[in-house]
Amino acid sequence: MTITPSPSAEKATLQHIQNNLKPLARRRFLKWTLGISASLVAVCAGLFSWRRLSPVDRLPAPDDLLHISTAHYHLFNRLAEILLPTEGSDMLPAQQIPVAVRVDQLMLGIEPSVRKQLLTGLSLFDNMSVIRFSNASRFVDLSTEDATRYMDDWVNSPIFALRAVASAAGRLVKTAYWSAPETWPAIGYSGPVTSVRGITSLGNSPLPEA
Repeated sequence: MTITPSPSAEKATLQHIQNNLKPLARRRFLKWTLGISASLVAVCAGLFSWRRLSPVDRLPAPDDLLHISTAHYHLFNRLAEILLPTEGSDMLPAQQIPVAVRVDQLMLGIEPSVRKQLLTGLSLFDNMSVIRFSNASRFVDLSTEDATRYMDDWVNSPIFALRAVASAAGRLVKTAYWSAPETWPAIGYSGPVTSVRGITSLGNSPLPEA
């Protein structure tokens, strides 16, 4: 499936993530916060393993992913289902758009140190739900209701690092989905005005001199 990116939307998304996570990554605060949270999961989980196995783990993933793991690939696909409910609307189901693949491409625009911290945070996000719900399931295995509630917990967490990770995940998923031209008719968007009207792009032209 061919995806036509929206440079301005992607730039805004990546800039927001950089602004939120870079200072924390630089000060190692994000790593420290996530490390403490991961330790809490390990202790509270008791008999449960840190990374519980899931039926989702056996599902295939593209071989050419550059920045995200197979587990992250399935996580982003599940996030798309939760954050982009399409039933009863004209929107294309998230399953019909390669959201996770597009997220992998977007990750290239995030500095390596920040990207590493974000991916660590996303792994924690997936696994920390084992102590949040009685069925001890990872996020990818939660019902839609529980998954939505869990995402809200992170978005509204008193811990800034957790809020930042959840915000970054949400922005990446939504940007990846809406960058696909197939999704535009549902909101009445027909594409960049230069393409619609056949205007040749001149790039970044210099301002006229007096």
